[in-house]
Amino acid sequence: MRKYFFIFLIILPLFLFMFSSCITIEEQKWNDVKDSRNIEDILDFAENNQNGKFFNEADRRIKEMINRQDDPQRLLALLNKYPDYQWADDLKDRISELAFETAFSEHTLESLEEYIAEFSGYGKNTTYVNQARTALNIMYTEIAREQR
Repeated sequence: MRKYFFIFLIILPLFLFMFSSCITIEEQKWNDVKDSRNIEDILDFAENNQNGKFFNEADRRIKEMINRQDDPQRLLALLNKYPDYQWADDLKDRISELAFETAFSEHTLESLEEYIAEFSGYGKNTTYVNQARTALNIMYTEIAREQR
């Protein structure tokens, strides 16, 4: 009985240590990048660990970082660097949103027409293109009323 108890005390902790060290590798990689302010770190981690247990956290963090980014040039640089990543549409949608805000704030026919021409079919989210079309139609209607 002592022999089994001794084996239990030695083998079980050794087995648990070996098992936990296998899990720790991915966890350590995630811990290294999860608080990074550099989106490339998180994108690279997520791309290399798509089936890992931290992928969902990385995906959520990437989407948050994209939605907080206010520099369309930075987003475009990310899109050019990672054109085939699954987040390409999220990058395109955020670029479209920022461009819409600029076009709408200018509040001119030309700015809205240019926006619609450039961003129709860009990304998955067509909300901003539809809003630009609506705003443009309202502006055309107001101009037509004034000319009567």
